[in-house]
Amino acid sequence: MLSIIDDPSEFQGDYIIEDELVWACATDSYRAENNSISLVVAPEGCIYRKRAIERLQQANIPWNVTYTIMDIGGITSVVEEGLGITVLAKKTLPESLKIIAPPLGAKPLGRIGLTLLYSEEGHMSEVSHFLADYIKLQL
Repeated sequence: MLSIIDDPSEFQGDYIIEDELVWACATDSYRAENNSISLVVAPEGCIYRKRAIERLQQANIPWNVTYTIMDIGGITSVVEEGLGITVLAKKTLPESLKIIAPPLGAKPLGRIGLTLLYSEEGHMSEVSHFLADYIKLQL
């Protein structure tokens, strides 16, 4: 999960990748129920959630969080069942979900940068370096 941090100066990091955020649904389009967008999102602090809610509020589009789920597998399962839409990074979009146009009047979600952060305090162990390298290679 991506989180917003209060003081990035406390961390060192390796910039890994930049990606576009997209609206995703189980079908090629989404029809709001009761004129309200049903969101399936990660808990508070997730930048994807924050961006989705900002864009909907800016466009005065009614919305509600239908499901809050910690992991992408759970979010994907709920969206696959047609119980709402979500926001994901385009490169991580599962094959089972489709990119849809932003809800009417909403601005594009924009891009995000992914940085692997680690504390400046102390030194990383050899195992931590291997794990960091593995994560960077997989993304």
